[in-house]
Amino acid sequence: MRLRELASRRTFLIACSVPVRSIEESLELGDRALAGGADLVEFRIDYYPAKREEEYVECVLSVIKQFPRPKIITLREVSEGGVNDIPPRAKIAALRLLYGSCCTYVDIELDFLSRYQREIELRRYEGVIVSRHYFYEKPSRGELIHMYNNVRENPNIDIFKVAVLVSSQRDLETLLSFLCEYGENSHPYLAVLPMSGARRFRVITLLLSSKLTYCSIAEETAPGQIPLDHCVRVRELLERIWY
Repeated sequence: MRLRELASRRTFLIACSVPVRSIEESLELGDRALAGGADLVEFRIDYYPAKREEEYVECVLSVIKQFPRPKIITLREVSEGGVNDIPPRAKIAALRLLYGSCCTYVDIELDFLSRYQREIELRRYEGVIVSRHYFYEKPSRGELIHMYNNVRENPNIDIFKVAVLVSSQRDLETLLSFLCEYGENSHPYLAVLPMSGARRFRVITLLLSSKLTYCSIAEETAPGQIPLDHCVRVRELLERIWY
């Protein structure tokens, strides 16, 4: 199923983020996540302790072969919160493995996509999340709007994800203002993720039509992730209210 269709069926999608240090362990966590109510498992390949760059490609191949269920493959850039520095050629090779792969979606940083758009054919994926993460600088509302307007010119992008380390009420207000204006019935869908110790901030964005949230089952891969069981209960409550 294409990601856009999957997203249209729920108030918001729940992706359980799993750090891939051991393939076997991460697959077990993925099974637990889906059994626990997640819609998708995000496999964070950048956690993998590869000694050769080819091992990242081999890791991705193992995951897609052994986990034929809804998943997001992420090879996060270190500059945007990734753990290991993956050479661009290895990342591109891994991303190309995902072309046409059933139940497999991809998360690609907006900056990486801008640099290597000729090497990556978005139309060949079942689902595309384009993301931007802010750990140091803080985006203005105008910057968020400008990025979103550029992203939605590409019909192959299903979700635009922006994650910001929130350290003040003003940071949160900027995100919420952007989401309030563009979140409802957006194309592509919006996923707005405040990164903060205050998990309630993520719940607020879900009330305002953020279409995708990330939760944890074993450990957080970003600040502010809600535990899977809590996230499922939040959605059940919101869907009762809305429907």
